[in-house]
Amino acid sequence: MFDISAESAVVVAFFGSVCFATSSFFYAKYSKQVSTLWMNFFKCLVSTICCLFAVLLLEFPEARVFFSQTNLFLFLSGIFGLCIADFFLLRAFIELGNARTFLIYSFQPLIVGTGSYFLFNQPLHLKHFLGIAAFMGCVCFISLEQYKKSGSWQLKWIGIALCGLIIDCSSVLMAKAGFESNPALTPITGSLIRSVGALFFFFLIHLFWKKIDFWKHYHQLKPSDRLTSTIASFTGTFLSLILWLTALRVGHVASVAAVGASSPFVASLVEFIFFRKKVLSKYFIAAFACFVLGFYILHFNLNFNQHFN
Repeated sequence: MFDISAESAVVVAFFGSVCFATSSFFYAKYSKQVSTLWMNFFKCLVSTICCLFAVLLLEFPEARVFFSQTNLFLFLSGIFGLCIADFFLLRAFIELGNARTFLIYSFQPLIVGTGSYFLFNQPLHLKHFLGIAAFMGCVCFISLEQYKKSGSWQLKWIGIALCGLIIDCSSVLMAKAGFESNPALTPITGSLIRSVGALFFFFLIHLFWKKIDFWKHYHQLKPSDRLTSTIASFTGTFLSLILWLTALRVGHVASVAAVGASSPFVASLVEFIFFRKKVLSKYFIAAFACFVLGFYILHFNLNFNQHFN
């Protein structure tokens, strides 16, 4: 069911990026309306429930597979990625906006690619550098557009986004290490382990730092907002994580992370289509061209055989 080629991993990662970037607007809305902590907890809760049902219905692995010591990497990855890094991410969504926050996060390929080179001995081919460069071009044009609109960089919140980026990169490498140490692990089971790790840390937060008061805030929402927040949590956390872990499990780490760098473009496209926010067409077209070029380079077997060991 999850056997895909390394080349197809780029396509799968892109759809995961679309799911998360689209849902991020609702994460920002309810983080501002309720609280960042509540929204972050809710999306992890929905993901955990969905993963649990998916495992029971589709896989039902042996207990030893789920409780293997090698899954500690995935457990910690959930704590760092889904809980801590996403907390910074949601805060940045509120203050910087989705596209600008994703802009900062799209530097992830540079960090993750370097880490995978040293940790997993994954060679960096010339096409990976070219693909990453193309995606960074996409990011630069979106950055220029955002700067033209705001006129300032808001360094405090950019710093918070950068903290989230560094923590998230460590969670990506932990997740890859988890799959490397346990090849039989499927993306659904891996996602369940990560979600459980995040919920465990939320439980500690609730006990020792700040009460989450989940049901109180949930019942205060309108029925339509309850449905919207639930759907956004399903698509942006459960579905996007399944797609992303499927890609990460078999794909080249730097290439998968580079596709995630397309999130600023996706977020800007969603803003333009659904929220009627104007974009500067020349920057948008240039970003789209860079995105298509990078996707083409990474997905198709072009003759870029030179690699760097």
